Amino acid sequence: MDKPDVNKKFCKKLYKTLRREKGIGKKNAITTYKLAKLMDIEITNTNERIRFAMKRLRCEFEKPVVSCSKGMYIARNREEVLEYKEDLNVRMLGLEKNIRALDKILEARRK
Repeated sequence: MDKPDVNKKFCKKLYKTLRREKGIGKKNAITTYKLAKLMDIEITNTNERIRFAMKRLRCEFEKPVVSCSKGMYIARNREEVLEYKEDLNVRMLGLEKNIRALDKILEARRK
């Protein structure tokens, strides 16, 4: 799967949009659909470009952009960052469990 076209300019645009629209703190999360409309970009079911930009903002630019079931937001404080980190850990454990189950299935089909 190809990575979406998400350059530094696009990442800055996302961050500025979150700030401008007051997407600061979990209670002010903004859906990717609304962000796509505000940024005047193509609206898709997953808004992959926005999600990838969020990851770049965190991993490359060290911006506390996180998400929850209500959308994306700039973490207001340490607690919101820790809450998002815990959510990632729970998802990671679920993925690991699925991988182990698939390994068992593959092993059973070898026999």
